[in-house]
Amino acid sequence: MANRQTQLAHLILADAATVQATATELSAEAGWSDLLQLSYKWRVTPQVWQRLQALEITLDPTVKQEFAQLCRMVAVQSSTASYRSAHVLHRLNQAGVNAIAFKGIGLIAGLYGKPGDRMVGDV
Repeated sequence: MANRQTQLAHLILADAATVQATATELSAEAGWSDLLQLSYKWRVTPQVWQRLQALEITLDPTVKQEFAQLCRMVAVQSSTASYRSAHVLHRLNQAGVNAIAFKGIGLIAGLYGKPGDRMVGDV
């Protein structure tokens, strides 16, 4: 049994066979809830979910439900932060202050399709 940190790293970075083996291991250990909490702490939940979907990893319906709930929460948090950031940038622009978004908010605009695809925690 690998530790949860290693399992999370495998789900994000490893080859398809290793991801499948890790998913099977997590299911056998009933370890998905712990892994989801860690993915949230590491701020990579959307990337884990997208990777599992891309590789067509079969998950128990309960696990899929937990992922869906957490991803909805992440999307709301990131959308709220994005909205607040846009508001602040607009106000700064109106006041004649040049400002740019960077890190998470800037990456959402440039690299991700929508706020829910990138976890942000600050503005």
